[in-house]
Amino acid sequence: MATDPAERYVHGNAKKTMTRYVSTLRNVVPIRKTKRDVKGGAKIDESGLFSFVTYSWVFEYLFSAFKGKLDKDQVWNCSIYDASNVNMARMEVLWEDELKRNPQSPSLFRALFRFIKTRLWAACGVFLFCLIFGFIGPTCLIRGLVQFAEQPPLAGESVNYRTGLFLVFAICVVEIARVLSYGATWAVSYRTGIRVRGALLGLLFKRLLNARSLGKKTAIVNMFANDGQRLFDAVTFAPLVIVGPLSIYWLLSDDGRSVIESFAHCCFKSFFSKYGLGKTMVRCRNNAIEKTEKRISLMGEIIRCIRVIKINCMEEYFSKKVEQMRHAEKIDIRTAGYAQSLAIACGPVVPVVAAILTFLGVVLSGNDLLASDAFSAITVFFVMLFGIRMIPYGSRYLAEALVAMRRIQEILLVNSESSSPPTESTPVNTEQSAFALDNITLNIRRKELTGICGAVGSGKSALLNSIIGHVEIAGTFAYVPQTPWIQNATVQENILFGSTMNSQRYYKAVSSCQLTKDLETLAAGDQTEIGERGATLSGGQKARVSLARAIFAHRDIYLLDDVLASIDKKVGSFCLVRLSQCDRVVFVDNGRIVAHGEHEELLATCTQYKEYCESAFVHGRGKVVDDEEDLGLAAISYIRAAGSWLVWFLLLAAFILNISASIFSTFWLSRWLKKGHHEELIETNGSVRLHSEGSLADSPDTPYYSTVYGISLVVLFLSGLVKAMIFVKVSLNAASRLHNGMFSSVIRGTVGFFDSTPTGRILNRFSKDMDEIDVKLPFTAEVFLQNMITCIGFLLVIAWVFPAFLVACIPLLAIFLLFVMCFRAGIRSLKRSENISRSPLFNHITTTIEGLACIHSYGQTVRFLEILKHRLDANSGAVFMFQSAMRWLAVWLDLLVVMITSIVAFFIVVLTGTISPADAGMALAFAVQMSGIFQFAVRTQTELEAKMTSVERVTYYSENIQSEGDWETRKGVDVPKEWPQNGQIDFQSVKLRYRPKFPMALNDVTFEIKPKEKIGVIGRTGSGKSSIGNVLYRLYPLTWGRIFIDGVDIATIGLHRLRKAMSVIPQDPVLFAGTIRSNLDPNNVFTDSEIWIALERTYLKPTVSKLEAEVTAGGENFSVGERQLLCLARALLTKAKIVMLDEATASLDMSTDKLIQKAIKEVFVDATVILIAHRLENVYGMDRVLMMDGGKVNVFKCSTKTQVIFEYVLLGGRIRPSRSVAEQDGIGQNSDDEEDDSVEILDRPVVNQSSGDDDDLEMLNVPPKA
Repeated sequence: MATDPAERYVHGNAKKTMTRYVSTLRNVVPIRKTKRDVKGGAKIDESGLFSFVTYSWVFEYLFSAFKGKLDKDQVWNCSIYDASNVNMARMEVLWEDELKRNPQSPSLFRALFRFIKTRLWAACGVFLFCLIFGFIGPTCLIRGLVQFAEQPPLAGESVNYRTGLFLVFAICVVEIARVLSYGATWAVSYRTGIRVRGALLGLLFKRLLNARSLGKKTAIVNMFANDGQRLFDAVTFAPLVIVGPLSIYWLLSDDGRSVIESFAHCCFKSFFSKYGLGKTMVRCRNNAIEKTEKRISLMGEIIRCIRVIKINCMEEYFSKKVEQMRHAEKIDIRTAGYAQSLAIACGPVVPVVAAILTFLGVVLSGNDLLASDAFSAITVFFVMLFGIRMIPYGSRYLAEALVAMRRIQEILLVNSESSSPPTESTPVNTEQSAFALDNITLNIRRKELTGICGAVGSGKSALLNSIIGHVEIAGTFAYVPQTPWIQNATVQENILFGSTMNSQRYYKAVSSCQLTKDLETLAAGDQTEIGERGATLSGGQKARVSLARAIFAHRDIYLLDDVLASIDKKVGSFCLVRLSQCDRVVFVDNGRIVAHGEHEELLATCTQYKEYCESAFVHGRGKVVDDEEDLGLAAISYIRAAGSWLVWFLLLAAFILNISASIFSTFWLSRWLKKGHHEELIETNGSVRLHSEGSLADSPDTPYYSTVYGISLVVLFLSGLVKAMIFVKVSLNAASRLHNGMFSSVIRGTVGFFDSTPTGRILNRFSKDMDEIDVKLPFTAEVFLQNMITCIGFLLVIAWVFPAFLVACIPLLAIFLLFVMCFRAGIRSLKRSENISRSPLFNHITTTIEGLACIHSYGQTVRFLEILKHRLDANSGAVFMFQSAMRWLAVWLDLLVVMITSIVAFFIVVLTGTISPADAGMALAFAVQMSGIFQFAVRTQTELEAKMTSVERVTYYSENIQSEGDWETRKGVDVPKEWPQNGQIDFQSVKLRYRPKFPMALNDVTFEIKPKEKIGVIGRTGSGKSSIGNVLYRLYPLTWGRIFIDGVDIATIGLHRLRKAMSVIPQDPVLFAGTIRSNLDPNNVFTDSEIWIALERTYLKPTVSKLEAEVTAGGENFSVGERQLLCLARALLTKAKIVMLDEATASLDMSTDKLIQKAIKEVFVDATVILIAHRLENVYGMDRVLMMDGGKVNVFKCSTKTQVIFEYVLLGGRIRPSRSVAEQDGIGQNSDDEEDDSVEILDRPVVNQSSGDDDDLEMLNVPPKA
């Protein structure tokens, strides 16, 4: 028997026993002692019935905030019954059952309905009681009270106050019951929504963790960001959408006039909501969501590849693409906005139109109309509106939720592939796997060292990925990808990767990967926080941290995907093994295993392998080196972005005119009733009594009053239409200007901004915040203005009828202010908690999707799922508390309106005989109608303020991101038209610090590069090699010093002019979603023949079928080597005078690298070339070699002085610098080696051996006399 409440809940759901309802039944107890069931549990779990339906359990939090005693970090936990762990398990069972029941056509909707059906029907039942109580008031009590006023006592008789006061008391009780049942409906629905959100997002994340490959990663992140909220909204509104329309049928039980009333209302609502506005809104919202996802996907690509975009001056190209997508998106948003605005305007108009059509039909048909009938009917129409006014909003949420469920279902239906289980002797087994490979069959035995080789694009990485994702493996394995995957955590946390600290293994991993020296340079050692995507580390450091993670993991199988491409010899000497030393070699070509066996065997039997080895042999001994790599203002910003103050004045005038027309129709009906029944005050025996006689149908003024009454209907429609057009235009202008301002600021921002800001946070501005500004903020603002102006109008009319009402409102105003102050004090903290809990959640999702292969290989899926559950529950708890606080205000303000209604009813009783029944009925009708509208207005005001935080964040990005400078050269700066003509580069005392308090990346660097000179740059990881390129392209501002190109200070040159004068081939190849042509020539500058020549020179012509061939996001349909070749082709087209290659050939095989090096020397013969080298043989033949060390220039000498050294290096010899240099660099000395002041060359070249302390980098650090 389970003792834990959560276990009992799960057990009860599995066995379908009553234990699953224990937590809910406890909330039915009227009053419970405040004692938590579980340590750290949620307050909602200990609340009784009264606390549950009135949300009194929230008041403790709000009042603490009001008194200023609330800890800013205080967060109430998510209920154990609402936690994702419990509900995800239950949802998973239901989904698996759905797959068994309907294997051909499974439906997530059916599984979800089974998940929520009990709670859904309970919420519908409670809401039905709410409607029943709402009908009892107008049909029995309000009509009775107005009839009481219509029949004043005869002269000499006293008023029967007992009857009147009983009606007042009955109205108060029924209205309170209606308010509490309405609050209970939301209380049940909110918990249901939280459970659905947690269950589906948790299940979706679990499915993604088990997925072997993903499509559009940004679209998946967008699903978590927006679809979860859409499901929550749809579930919470579902009871209102289901039960609301049932209120219409009540009219059929009234009297003969009910048929006319039902017909008028049904025709109006059906045409405008169901067949007109509703369908248009749903269709446009679906289209807009699809276009938004495409825009967000493009934004994700831009943010991840911002360096390449800036270096290649592609900002304007991507700005146009984003602008085109945004324009297409705006068309659907505008149409949906018109439909939504008209739906909002039509909501309050429905009872007015129904009343006008009904009363005109009654009077014009010759029947009389009494005040009791008229105003009870108006109240009934309002109750109908109360039941159905949420249908347009609920329909929108349901439509968006259906689209979201379809997307989630597509992912859930993706089946995992499996193959035959491995054996003890065969830990890896693949058989005819259907990948980007062809008919692969491969068995790898235990403790076997297998090397996989082949040309670029041959399928090496695809084979490794297939082993990770689709192949059964006996034992544990670790995967080190070609592009390192680094988490936004400390260095130590990245290496441990969730494992328990083992000091011996940890320090062995750190030292084996030669990270000790790097950790000494970091501010906090291995506790240094690594930025987004490892921004604070160089490329080689990231690769070694990734490798150290694998070593620490201590696995049975290691899968290394070209990990040595970014590692220098000091690291590579511990793990670099030639093919000849592998137990077995697998040679891959065109996605097929051409041959596999021992090295010597393949040399003798496989001609292709022999040719491959011969082409790689000369350069195979090349050593590799590492590279381095206040809220009120938000409202003002929104108003300014929307347009001039005149536009806002016209908008406010349109709102006032529309609402005034609605109120005027009821006021005019009151005047008509008074005139038609000849009401007048007469004095009898010293007392004043109201006398009424006549019939409305017999009144000669009926045509006049009926005409004005009908005109008010026309004014309602026209003012509503004008209001909708102005509001949509204003809100869309504001959204567009805010988006454009933010995008312009981001695209012009410095690279440092992207290094320090997580990608998920930036995407959150363009997705979540822009969705708020595009859709939810206009909706909230329109509802707020509509309801607030309506409430003000109602109160003014009531005060006009009963002036004493203003006095009675004074204590109510004090209570209202107390409620609002408590609420506002707490809601800011709750909204802050929600925002804070959301960022870690989505950062975790983004990180997980990017590192899925590593997570699989290290067996960390369970840990990452648990992290997701923890962060999702934290966010769910904050969301539930925020929504509950909003509903607390709604319930208590509705109760405040019940007091207003009771006061008005009391005045009617007290002043019976001295006040017109028509005026009394009008005042009472307005008081009843304020229920719901008033609290909704106050709540939407707070919600509007909360949503303004999105405007604040977008505005912050628009105004506070540091711009990197002007794209074009300023006027007055004299720059030759053909600049640069020669390509001379001069660094003068250049210093660079990436961030404040960071060590100098470049420290007093001074050197000069002559025109057309070819320079090789070498150095350890973090020595400052890549920083030279960063300052040359002005990606980071100089801390000190100046840089000249052809005698012109580059600080005076426009960024685009500067960057177009140079070409760069980066270490990490980047391609964008589109075509081959759009990637090579985004601005359509070059002809097809020129592009084909560039492809031919980079040996890609056989690979590329056509220039319009598709390139997926990130170029994932090409291998890393092919992507690098395409980047080289892009650089070849520019014909720049200065070319920088940042270890551009690190991912290429030896034969291809040889061809590329040849192409570089032939094509760039008239250009100045700066080559940041991975392989030392690549700088052989350079005019000079620049060695960086610690951000300073260590050696900058002609290559002729080091030629002898290179010859020995290429032959396998070992060379060591002088003792002084060795001691300075911490290099060990052998006692039997001969010491010399210059350079020591070993007598005999030693092939494939290393002392472990020598470093080819230090071989160049020799005195000139060497």
